[in-house]
Amino acid sequence: EPDPAIDIYSLGIVFYELLTGDVPYKGTSPTEIAVQHLRSALPSVRSFNPAIPQSVENIVVRAAAKDPAERYPSARDMVQDLNTCLLPDRAQEPPLHLKTITLDLKGQNEPRPKPAGRKKKALSRVKGIAMGVLAGVVLLLLVLFAGSATGLLRIPGFLGYETMPGLVGQTQEEALQSLDAAGFDSEKAELEYKVDDSLDQGRVIAQSVNAGRVVAQDSSIVLTVSKGPSFLIPDYTGRTLEDVKADLAAHNVNVTLDITSRGEPDTNPGIVLEQNGLVPGSRVDPEADNRMSLVISEYPSIVIPQELIGMDVDEAKRLLNREGAAVITRQVSGQGTNVVRVDPPVGSLYTQEGTDSVVTLYY
Repeated sequence: EPDPAIDIYSLGIVFYELLTGDVPYKGTSPTEIAVQHLRSALPSVRSFNPAIPQSVENIVVRAAAKDPAERYPSARDMVQDLNTCLLPDRAQEPPLHLKTITLDLKGQNEPRPKPAGRKKKALSRVKGIAMGVLAGVVLLLLVLFAGSATGLLRIPGFLGYETMPGLVGQTQEEALQSLDAAGFDSEKAELEYKVDDSLDQGRVIAQSVNAGRVVAQDSSIVLTVSKGPSFLIPDYTGRTLEDVKADLAAHNVNVTLDITSRGEPDTNPGIVLEQNGLVPGSRVDPEADNRMSLVISEYPSIVIPQELIGMDVDEAKRLLNREGAAVITRQVSGQGTNVVRVDPPVGSLYTQEGTDSVVTLYY
């Protein structure tokens, strides 16, 4: 009786025809062809075209198995196998060997006469098989069109589906040419650019559709292309601000510098004291909107404190030294060690400009 197993068999036969361009069994009459379906082993599609993957031939072999128990349990199982047959992990799949190669027709070779009624019944059975095969062909075509329309069944070169080529590592121009050669429209490909330390500028880093996938020819494809290497942020502390600017310009790094100053004893002006935002050892896109904060040294400034007057001269000197001021002392009274006067005077703003300026303590 007709059942889903017969439809699976019909799908396998038509799949064979799609791959080879010919039928697997031939004869001078429908009866002879029907008998071959039962008694003749299925020819190999790979013997017709060795480029056909073994995983694809295995689908045909299983679908067209003589014994219904060795076929796919359902069309859904067959569709799932079709969707995965071209994946890389199935590239080395071994040939599928069935237990039942042919089905014997009892009494086929016995030269005894058959009653007319039995002969008529046998002819009717053969016609039924032929009609089943024809129905399967129609069903397969419906499945192919419906499956392709819904995306459940994808066959390269059929109804607008193609296999995505591998593009990673190619130049941008090579990748676009590969898309065209594979049946896709390279003008619809979207290009994104990012820094990459492993691939040269202009080479494809990644593709949004993995190689080997069967997808619609009008699918959205995004290619990520290398902009070249990133920039390694050095440690700028201890270097001059002008040196920092020159280094960034030499490497074409786009950086906005936020500069603040801080008085630093025993340090020349313009030296980087702190570096924030872009820390040493980090990598950045030279073309991005980068930002870095630098604290730059300047001459220290202090207000000469009132408490210096009357303070022991050595203690007063240590206090000013801690604030970054150079100090000299002058004895004027000869009556002790307490400070009696300061130059510049207390309350005034004093800037320590290298060795060219000092605070004088009189005691």
